[in-house]
Amino acid sequence: MKRILFLFACFSFIIAQSQKITSISTDFKLDSLLFPDMVTPAKIYTQLDNGNINNLSVITNPSLICSLFKVDCKNVKKIYLENYQDRNSGSESGVLVAEYKDIKSLDTALNKLLANKQKGYLTKENYLIQVWSNDPKHGEEEIIKMENFYQNKIMAKLYVAEEIYPTEVLPGE
Repeated sequence: MKRILFLFACFSFIIAQSQKITSISTDFKLDSLLFPDMVTPAKIYTQLDNGNINNLSVITNPSLICSLFKVDCKNVKKIYLENYQDRNSGSESGVLVAEYKDIKSLDTALNKLLANKQKGYLTKENYLIQVWSNDPKHGEEEIIKMENFYQNKIMAKLYVAEEIYPTEVLPGE
C-alpha cells in the first residue's frame, strides 16, 4: 500500500512539473497548422523608436517591451512575439506573451485589461498570453482556435476582460 501511495505521489509530482513553463519561446510557440493559409513574415514591420522587430522573438529590452505591450509594461520581464500573415488578404493573427515578475504584477495588469473583439487573453503562472487577429471575416474563429490551443497545450486559463459600456447621460444631469 505504501508503494502505491509513493508511486501515486511521484506520478502526481511529475505531471505537475510537466505542466510548468520551461522556456518562453518553446512553450508558447503556436502550431503553424492553426493557420494553413498564412505565413510567418521574417520581420514585423511596426515602426518603433528602436526599429523593426524580428518575428518569433523573445524581447527583453524594457523600452521595446513598452513600445509593443502597452498594458502595465513596467513589471514585464520579457515578451514572446509570434505573428502570422494571410497570403491573400494581408490580415494578421498572432500571440504576444508577457512574462511578469510575479503573479501579483500579473493580477494588477489583468485588472487594467478591457474586452476587445480582436483579442483574447489567457494566463498561466505569471504569464499573460494575448492572442489576436485583425481578420474581419475569420478573426473570432482564429482567436478561439488559439485560445483552445493554449488551454490544451499548457493548461492556460481563459481570462475574460471587463467590458466597459458607455454610461447613459440622463436628461437634466
